[in-house]
Amino acid sequence: MTEDRSGNRPAAPIETGGLRAIASPGNYDYLVSLPGGHAAEPGRLWPLLIFLHGVAERGNSVWDVVRQGPPKLLASGVELSESERRAAAVLASSFIFVAPQCPPHTVWNDAALLRLLDEVGRSFPVDDRRVCLTGLSMGGFGAWSLGIRHAARFAVTPRARSFVQVTSSWAHRSTSLRSIVSIASIPDPGSVLKLASKSIALWP
Repeated sequence: MTEDRSGNRPAAPIETGGLRAIASPGNYDYLVSLPGGHAAEPGRLWPLLIFLHGVAERGNSVWDVVRQGPPKLLASGVELSESERRAAAVLASSFIFVAPQCPPHTVWNDAALLRLLDEVGRSFPVDDRRVCLTGLSMGGFGAWSLGIRHAARFAVTPRARSFVQVTSSWAHRSTSLRSIVSIASIPDPGSVLKLASKSIALWP
């Protein structure tokens, strides 16, 4: 159980499928999934994948985040395509996965996300050389904003959907991000997850 910077202890996590809900007073509540079998390897550090959702999932119930994107892959009772099942298998076995929820009527805040990243790093066996960041719609913008300002914290920072596609030509000329992966047009998202879990970065 972790504490936030004010010293408050979050409520006990609720579990469903491969995800747990963590209440973090003073910061973003989030869902977390740990790799299967991680307890058998106590000294091992794992890659971290952080997913930022879009506008529709803002709210006060963190489970709304499982409606789409990577959290949906790990939710219980969800029908998945074959490629989604492959991606889910890689995600569940190879990553610490974190999906925070943005409160109503707000957008992603860089400082709050960095606090979340620090909390997750203290609480779980994260390999800080393999921290991957992605997002959808508003979350794509949030991922880009955080990644471009704090590139040293991330191994992979994807561009996703409309907010950041307009900057793609500039991104190819930029060296301020160590790597950018576009997952929007890849038919098998599991292939990206496999690459990220091995710390292999791609330029689209």
